[in-house]
Amino acid sequence: MKQNLFLFALLVSCTTDDGIKAFNSNPEGTITSHANGDTVLPETPITFRGSVSDPNHDTTDLIAYWY
Repeated sequence: MKQNLFLFALLVSCTTDDGIKAFNSNPEGTITSHANGDTVLPETPITFRGSVSDPNHDTTDLIAYWY
């Protein structure tokens, strides 16, 4: 009887195949040099500054492209 109960518990516990799931948060980028509504003059060179962060990676591991 105990053996049957053990086999039943073993079969029930082995029915899911979820495995290990990895979770990676999206990185976040923010423009820090200008605010919404700031005026930008045409044909005038302008420098933008920004910051990027990612809770799953160190800043030395990040590569950012600004468009």
